[in-house]
Amino acid sequence: TKQGMWLTAEQQARISEWLAQHAGKSELSLAS
Repeated sequence: TKQGMWLTAEQQARISEWLAQHAGKSELSLAS
């Protein structure tokens, strides 16, 4: 993506971690 061109490896790692946590919370909410 275009965003991937300007995001640093550290920023990408932070975003990936946040998305993983957000997805996990969403799954827990749907499961309950």
